[in-house]
Amino acid sequence: MLLKIPFMLTLGMASVSAVTAAASDMPHGVWPGFCCFTLAEAGTGTGGSSSNPMQFDDKGGYHGDAVLGVPDRETGWFCINLSAENKVLFGDGDGACIVTGGGDDLRFTCLDPTPGFTQYALVAGSDGRTMLSVDGSFDLKACPNTHGPAGERIYGRDKTGEGCRTVQFVTKDLAGTCQDFKG
Repeated sequence: MLLKIPFMLTLGMASVSAVTAAASDMPHGVWPGFCCFTLAEAGTGTGGSSSNPMQFDDKGGYHGDAVLGVPDRETGWFCINLSAENKVLFGDGDGACIVTGGGDDLRFTCLDPTPGFTQYALVAGSDGRTMLSVDGSFDLKACPNTHGPAGERIYGRDKTGEGCRTVQFVTKDLAGTCQDFKG
């Protein structure tokens, strides 16, 4: 006998379906109760200014993966509910951002609306910039994009490989409930 049991994953703030519904109502907008922003690589550009925005690979089989410096990709838009118990970061297309897999895969991707266990925070620096923290660290890895024409793919901080480098990200274009980070 096959028994079907409905399954609902809940967060400290709301059910996944409610978060996903709120997210899908306002693509590229500011969701009610959320702090939204773009991310740029910290410490690049003239005088350490931010440039090189985080983007999403929206072509081919890697939709939702975070990338840098890939031609013809839009700058990513991110939102987080800073008052929620579980700090889930959502990216373009309403995907919860996670660091995938194990071993040496560890892709930073924002594809599935179901949140993982990755925890995010925004941290105001003494230099006036607001940094993205991923599982308690500012560090991620940028590695050569072997799945596309150019640029780099973003991975978790433990990624190793030839040509990989440590990167950190600052917020830009803050909107919504980000008042503590607007300087």
